[in-house]
Amino acid sequence: MRTKLLPLLGLALMLFACNSNQSKKSADCDNCPSAEKVAEKKGSCCDHHKSEKVYTLETLMKDPESLVNKEIKLKGNVLHTCKHSGRRCFLASDDEKVNIRVEAGGKIKGFNQELVGSEILVTGIVKERRLTKEHIEQMEHDLKEKQQKEDGSAETCAAENNNITKMRQWMKAHNKDYYAIYFIQGVDYEAVQ
Repeated sequence: MRTKLLPLLGLALMLFACNSNQSKKSADCDNCPSAEKVAEKKGSCCDHHKSEKVYTLETLMKDPESLVNKEIKLKGNVLHTCKHSGRRCFLASDDEKVNIRVEAGGKIKGFNQELVGSEILVTGIVKERRLTKEHIEQMEHDLKEKQQKEDGSAETCAAENNNITKMRQWMKAHNKDYYAIYFIQGVDYEAVQ
């Protein structure tokens, strides 16, 4: 009788241990902060809620060079989507001082106009395009020719001239012989509630 009782006792202890583990998981989950807060802490509340860091435009632009060719999650407000193809959208920071282009790819077939003004979470790969000093000089030369023709686009020329000046300032501040343009090659996205 005793030999039959030991396996049953062992089974009962195992079931009790498994159930208490399940209760602990549920209790832990009830105490979990929101996924957003978990991402801010760069960790997770429990083993079954592992999370990746979610970047904002401000945090991404602090050191984008270190993230080139890496997949990240980026949250931002949709400022604009390309009307004709829908293959691009532009995300902006809350104050709209920082923005970045997102190219459709992976599961993303396009970006609808209805997204403008909403917040989305994009999964994508950080990419970099470099404009060389020679390229910028050519842009400046073309701009001067355009200004000499006086085609009535003085406002556009001023904006382009301002962009060239900002590029040169960035190059000097970062001690680079090129200007880096960062963008996201999209893989997937979802609307943020």
